[in-house]
Amino acid sequence: MNAMKIAIALKRAALLAALLVLSSSAGAANMLAPSMETLRIILIGDSTVAPHTGWGSLFCAVHVKEDVACLNLARGGRSTRTYREDGFWDIVKSEVQIAAYQKTFVLIQMGHNDKSLDPMVGTDLKIEFPNNLRRFVQELRAFGALPVLVTPLATRHFKDGQINNTLLPWAAEVAKVGRELNTPIVELNQSSALLFQNLGAVGSTVFSAVVPSEPEKKAAEAGTTLQPRLPRSTPVTLETPQNDPRRKYTQDYTHLNRRGAETVSALVASSLADAVPELRSHLIP
Repeated sequence: MNAMKIAIALKRAALLAALLVLSSSAGAANMLAPSMETLRIILIGDSTVAPHTGWGSLFCAVHVKEDVACLNLARGGRSTRTYREDGFWDIVKSEVQIAAYQKTFVLIQMGHNDKSLDPMVGTDLKIEFPNNLRRFVQELRAFGALPVLVTPLATRHFKDGQINNTLLPWAAEVAKVGRELNTPIVELNQSSALLFQNLGAVGSTVFSAVVPSEPEKKAAEAGTTLQPRLPRSTPVTLETPQNDPRRKYTQDYTHLNRRGAETVSALVASSLADAVPELRSHLIP
């Protein structure tokens, strides 16, 4: 009986030794084998990039190939200051330090909320806004990521038949920082403004999340879009009376429905392929 136990123990020891040899060989092979080349694109920005209201999620879903991991970290209501203050920049910094990817590109589109008159949100066009962008770029590079600046999406406001591109000065500052820091620039502001101008005030309403009210339709037909006159703190619902003045102004002319997100994300993909040539073969414009 003891001899049988010894024989079994010897067989187990031999099997364990063989497994250890195989494991060691596999480990050595893995060290020598080339790693899979997987890129990653991270999106940061405001609601015009964020899920459900912007172009970001459709960009990730439609315009990157299978060898690219795409993460949308844009958040509504944030400026270059509050994106950092509210802790979202810390998430970005943690993400870019993950070493599993060959390269990580970070697309930055800000400006809509930096333009806000609310002192708790808005930033100064000539000082704080560009300084915040510079800090984003420099910190990303320090962690080994590759920043790409995106000029802010144009709004669909019209005046006398012409697009009223109030974000143009902010787009100019983005481009200025990009040139200064030798950072690729996706020129979304110009391409989206041209798209909306070609569609016109009426045609561009197809990108709106809410069907225009009758006063808004008439204003668009006349070539000048309406500005909201009442605060939107209380949303309009099915129970809101028909004579409630809030029903007259439903458009924000900024955010995108799915059709708008599909169209704008295609603009971003096409411009990104030109701005960062090494990404061209990884994108589907």
